[in-house]
Amino acid sequence: MSVPPRRPSTLSKMSGTVTLRLRNAQSNFHRQTIPVRLWVWVMSIGLYAGFATVKEYSFLKDIRDLPAEGYALFGVVLSVLMVFRTNTAYDRWWEARKQWGQLLNDSRSLVIKVRHLVVSEAEDRIGFARLVIAFGYSLKDHLRGSADLREVAGFEKASASPKNVPAYFIGLMYQRISDWREENKIDGFTALMLDRHTASFSDILGACERIRNTPISISYRRYVKLCLLLYIAALPWGLEHQLQFWTVPITMVVSFFMLGLEMIARAVEEPFGIEADDLPLDALCETNERNVQELLSQPTELPRVPTPRLAVVTRVDRQSGDNDH
Repeated sequence: MSVPPRRPSTLSKMSGTVTLRLRNAQSNFHRQTIPVRLWVWVMSIGLYAGFATVKEYSFLKDIRDLPAEGYALFGVVLSVLMVFRTNTAYDRWWEARKQWGQLLNDSRSLVIKVRHLVVSEAEDRIGFARLVIAFGYSLKDHLRGSADLREVAGFEKASASPKNVPAYFIGLMYQRISDWREENKIDGFTALMLDRHTASFSDILGACERIRNTPISISYRRYVKLCLLLYIAALPWGLEHQLQFWTVPITMVVSFFMLGLEMIARAVEEPFGIEADDLPLDALCETNERNVQELLSQPTELPRVPTPRLAVVTRVDRQSGDNDH
């Protein structure tokens, strides 16, 4: 006899609902901008520091406070950790920006060489330029985890389903260059010139994937965050004996700087998202597309430069003129 499945109890349903709401609340909180989240933390810490001030005027005032001298040494150590944390995160952001800047440069150079060195129909060169534009858009989607060949403009009816869409477009570029070489539309030297920029696309793809797939060690991030929270939690109990009511604003100011650096580092260490501190990948892709289209629409013939008309200068002999007088 089969046993009927057990129905979830009301308590388990309520527990699951509460857990889901907590996760949604936490997700919505982290989606807020850094100033909003920062002020929530600072105000909470200010409220916490108020308990240390109240303690000084209660029956617990005789309890020995933490020595304030130790905070100076611990603050120096924490500052070194925070500087290293921030620099590491910003280096990731800046490296990603350099790679996308290189993509724009190689796209322009490659399209210019194809336009002037490939002896082929205009439609053939335009088709190659479309691959260059599509590579930028597919790389953006690939780094955000949503790359699909059929979502790229001009490839909505494509039958292929590559897992790495940017690499697929690099392969199409190499295929087109190989066809030009076999059809004697370019020579071997020109093929090497085009290969330089096409290979650079592959290097850019690998560098961006390395940044995305190799985050900062989670153990290091947790260690820095734990040290930061311990320092802020203990700070008001070392200041309230000497500063009294000034303990609250000073603790809030210190936490504002410390937590602000941590939040900024956390935001910029993943540069390929859609938040305000991430790279403007959509704008960079649009810039790349606009540059390529402008290069293709430029006239092939150089404009004629008018020949300057030379002025005839008559030299007058001043001495002969004086003799006439």
